[in-house]
Amino acid sequence: MRVLFLYFLVCLPVWSFSQMEIDRNDWYLLKYKDICGAADDSSAQAPKLYSGKHLLNFGLGFHLNSNAITNDFVKGLLYAGFIENERKDQVTAKLRDQNRFGFEFTGGLNYRYKLKEDLFIIAALNQRQMFNAQFTKDAFELAFRGNKQFAGKTADLSDIKINYFDYQSLFIGAQKKINSTVTAGGGISFIRAGRFNQLHIDRGSLYTDSAGQYLDFDMKFKLAFSESEKFLSSNGLGAAVNFNVAIARQNGVLNFEVRDLGVIQWKDLNIYEGDALYRYDGQDIGNVLNFSDSIFSLTKADSIAANLGIKKKKENLTYFIPASLHVNYLFRMTSSLSMVAGVKYYIKANYIPRIYVKSIYYLNNRFMIAPMIAYGGYGKLDFELGAAKSFKDSFIISANVFYLEYLLLPKKSAGHGFNFSLTKLW
Repeated sequence: MRVLFLYFLVCLPVWSFSQMEIDRNDWYLLKYKDICGAADDSSAQAPKLYSGKHLLNFGLGFHLNSNAITNDFVKGLLYAGFIENERKDQVTAKLRDQNRFGFEFTGGLNYRYKLKEDLFIIAALNQRQMFNAQFTKDAFELAFRGNKQFAGKTADLSDIKINYFDYQSLFIGAQKKINSTVTAGGGISFIRAGRFNQLHIDRGSLYTDSAGQYLDFDMKFKLAFSESEKFLSSNGLGAAVNFNVAIARQNGVLNFEVRDLGVIQWKDLNIYEGDALYRYDGQDIGNVLNFSDSIFSLTKADSIAANLGIKKKKENLTYFIPASLHVNYLFRMTSSLSMVAGVKYYIKANYIPRIYVKSIYYLNNRFMIAPMIAYGGYGKLDFELGAAKSFKDSFIISANVFYLEYLLLPKKSAGHGFNFSLTKLW
């Protein structure tokens, strides 16, 4: 078996291990080693599939990013449990009329079996958790500083989108070399839906009486959430498809991928929906955008709805999973250096296209590093550094640190994350 030596190729701050993703470190290495390493061979040949019989991968990763929420603020919010005014001021200085924030955790096992030459059968189990939000400047100030500052004024809460979900999936698929220049793969994921929280405010404003006697909400909104908030809870079923294609060119490879294109139907969600002017003067509602202490609580939501005259109903909800579209091109420069340029986009996830350039430098046949610069996604300009090492052609260990600015400039930067992967070959 050939020496294995690479780390993953693209800028994505997420991994989803139940698929044949073009940015998986070990699989990318196994497919493109020959193309990346043979600088004196200009012939266009399709990436070779792994020649061994078995491949088993365990992967774990998370990331979060924003175009406004700083790393120092996240540290206080998620890890310290306390947010000083200085941290709030950091975010206020970066806020725009519309702002983004996203978080994703993925982990799972992926097994590949060689059925015959140039054909692999793939099976995987995966856990995915995702949160994404689009929010106004006033929404942040209201959530983290309260509404005293808005006394006698109106806060803009329009076009707010908050989505949270998790699920487990079983993936079955295949990867095959079609001809001398094309390799393709695809499959289907069967999904067991978990927790679900969603708030969409199409039109929204909040007026605070100057004397603090009442609040006026002028809103068109929909709030939906599952009753069970337990980890690994079961609240519905779904399915998604994935497919990818690699086309060899004279000096590299063009890759295209669609991932998680599908739907989930959540069962018996709590639904609150309205389109009117609501006056609220009954009780302190606290932080209206805090998930653990406010609207995504059945008791609190029922109490608020009753005071506003909004009726609750139970409904099933069909949700389109945020599918990803991804294209990149690997250009072989020398036997030890390749460059990759690409763009990635999540559909319906409060995400803008993420453009990146990555260099892949082979220090030797068993160790490599991959620095990268990217712009977009949930954040703005970001840096990351990957590294991978193989051991006796039997194991590949890789890690990727996202957003080095988290360590260098936490008060100025946004976004951080980490991925780890262990692959066994035999």
